[in-house]
Amino acid sequence: GISHYLEGEGNDRADISLPGHQLDMLKDSAAASTNAPVVLVLFNAGPLDISWAKENPQITAIIEAFYPAQSTGQALAMILTGKYNPAGRLPNTWPANLNQVPPITNYTM
Repeated sequence: GISHYLEGEGNDRADISLPGHQLDMLKDSAAASTNAPVVLVLFNAGPLDISWAKENPQITAIIEAFYPAQSTGQALAMILTGKYNPAGRLPNTWPANLNQVPPITNYTM
């Protein structure tokens, strides 16, 4: 995921790639898990390119947690153990990749 150090008011990201070595860590986790399922949990507020995870059959679930609060661990445990099934809807539409984002040069809208 990302933090306020990477994006925020007056601090925009240049692309929607997973920052740093996060994609490398995800690939390493999938490779090391042999045949065990891998769950990707995202902590972010804006779009991220997760196409590799979406296309990889070893990544069995992707949970968008946004920026959660103090009960996050308990909520994730309930989801992962099947005690709760979230609706699975995003409140907005995110681009799948940077090519779907039009250049914005006029901010007077």
